[in-house]
Amino acid sequence: MAATLAGLLGSLITLLTPAPAMALTDPQLRAVTFNMQGGNKWGEVKALMPNADVIVMQEATTAPDGAQLLGSTR
Repeated sequence: MAATLAGLLGSLITLLTPAPAMALTDPQLRAVTFNMQGGNKWGEVKALMPNADVIVMQEATTAPDGAQLLGSTR
């Protein structure tokens, strides 16, 4: 009984051990994050474009001037 319980406990510990962190697969990828703070800061985003392959924006609540809405996620 004690051996069975020890085996189950060992299995549980193995299952709950966190996985090691994964390294970035493409270290040449240039990513930038930018918080729009709910405003219309598209000029600042445009200035980031030459220095980034990917731009991740937070709180982007307004579309750029001249943009056309093609769909909605709501």
